[in-house]
Amino acid sequence: MIGFTSWNPHGGVGCDGAKSLIREKLNIGKTWRDYGMDSAVADFELECGLSQDISNIVLDPLRPYGFFYFAPGRWRLIYRINKEESRSEATSPEFIHRLLKEKLPDAEVKRLLWASAFRLGQGQSDHYRKGRWLLAGDAAHAMGPSAGAGMMVGVLGAWRLAWRLARWLCRIIPIPINFLKIISENKERERMKSKTTMR
Repeated sequence: MIGFTSWNPHGGVGCDGAKSLIREKLNIGKTWRDYGMDSAVADFELECGLSQDISNIVLDPLRPYGFFYFAPGRWRLIYRINKEESRSEATSPEFIHRLLKEKLPDAEVKRLLWASAFRLGQGQSDHYRKGRWLLAGDAAHAMGPSAGAGMMVGVLGAWRLAWRLARWLCRIIPIPINFLKIISENKERERMKSKTTMR
């Protein structure tokens, strides 16, 4: 066929997001723990007087929110979408600018970069490996983007896999026959540790 190449790899990594098609095709189940609310995230270019060294979280009973510095002149606002608000309304530029003016009146807003709504919760694949396939990132363990925690968990999982693969590819270590099983067991141990820590 034109444009297609066939090859037989030692294995594969499914890191195709929370709605992973690879996980689905491998028939690996997923458990989702729903926290019962929608939240939104909006990134801005702005200047303000908030500390860049800490997370600026306000546990306001009417609308918890937080500001997180992540790059020069760039901030992330995460906030709860209240029950009477729709996701599309709560992520509209008008709504976000109004909320920003209310919560940070002295900020000099240059532009809204993007905004999105998400269901607050946490997903967990029933297992991380099937045959020669491993799951990584949100395909293995999805969580909301609050303060970048979801991304960091995904990056950490990919890093743990990547350095092992790199050592094998550079012939620093021989690849054991049960390499994928070892990686999967390590990921499972880390999952159990984080589950205990979060309780």
